[in-house]
Amino acid sequence: MAVRLISRQKFIPGGFRFFQPEINFRAQRNASFDVIVNSVIRARAANPAKLNIHKWSLDYNIVANEVDEFNSKICQAHGWDDYIQVPQLPTVPKAQPPNQAKALQSLKDAAVRAKELVAGAKTLIEWIDSGDNAVGQDLANHRAIVCSTCPKNEPGDFTKWFTVPAAELIRRQVQKAQTRSLSTVRDEQLNLCTACHCPLRLKVHVPIDWITKRISPEQMTKLRQAPACWIPAEIERQ
Repeated sequence: MAVRLISRQKFIPGGFRFFQPEINFRAQRNASFDVIVNSVIRARAANPAKLNIHKWSLDYNIVANEVDEFNSKICQAHGWDDYIQVPQLPTVPKAQPPNQAKALQSLKDAAVRAKELVAGAKTLIEWIDSGDNAVGQDLANHRAIVCSTCPKNEPGDFTKWFTVPAAELIRRQVQKAQTRSLSTVRDEQLNLCTACHCPLRLKVHVPIDWITKRISPEQMTKLRQAPACWIPAEIERQ
């Protein structure tokens, strides 16, 4: 985009100029902008051969823009910024590095997951430490069978989801459950639920009231998407 004069009525230092070397045309000193434009048109019209070769225009508005640009560039070269307007280039949004948006989303997802892990672990630990009764063996076995075949039951060591100290705490709670003779027919197949983020070997023994206290709406949505999950079913029967 070209620089333009702020006003075609306001003389620039030394007056408006225009030079067309092909026809040896030079604007009259101290002539007004309008006089120069019309002089250019007449000079071009008087040289039809050059006019045709150089494809010059005789249209007043087009010639006026040429004279404007000629004088604007003089002002710009001399730093006479008070006489010209420089078009503002549109601001181009800074493109994020291709992986930045994905990385930000991953951080947000990790924060949500960490919050759910803490809530799930806290529920189980509070229940174990309370000494409250576990659910009956038949119900625990039924829950374990459901969880063992669920795609949300993801194998892996607790350190995959928890920090090492937290993972060790969870292991101790599982051992504590075992000292209470809490086990199911599918213990070896129970890992961590990626929907509620709870260690399933403990979770299947917890009374539904304890689970209801801390489960979030987001977790419930995920659990309802799991095939035949026992948690939403038992909560709805309460």
